Amino acid sequence: MLYFAWKVVLRPILPYLLAFAGLVAVATALGDVTGWWDMHAILLDALIQTLRGVIDTIAHTIRGVIDGILDAIAARLNPL
Repeated sequence: MLYFAWKVVLRPILPYLLAFAGLVAVATALGDVTGWWDMHAILLDALIQTLRGVIDTIAHTIRGVIDGILDAIAARLNPL
């Protein structure tokens, strides 16, 4: 399973992840030296927004499943 994840998922995107990590490191260093921006705050905000989106997606999925179950129950109880 881990071999499959490495071969199919991680290996093709590894160069992009490394390039992104390098850009973040350079931007963090430039931000710390110049004081123009705080890369830690930018990344923390992006992480929080991503987690909020994931939680919203999970909540909407659960709500959809529950609505589907309740609709199926209602259709069986009242076929009109």
